[in-house]
Amino acid sequence: MIIGLSAILDKAKSGDRILAVAFGSGAGSDAFDITVNNRINSIKRENAPGVMDQVNKAIWIDYATYVKFKGKIVMKGE
Repeated sequence: MIIGLSAILDKAKSGDRILAVAFGSGAGSDAFDITVNNRINSIKRENAPGVMDQVNKAIWIDYATYVKFKGKIVMKGE
């Protein structure tokens, strides 16, 4: 939910309403009704990359490489 909310806030304007909902495999869930106020205009969005900027520069690796980097698999001789 946080990454999705961050992506929406990257483009939000004053007066926008956002419904953010999170749920899991259990019986519980959360929902937030957020109204964007004028303070969003004071945020200097150009000072940090947006969510989609980060997603678009991702380097994709396969699962085997991921678990090797995480130390879950150790190759012989390493």
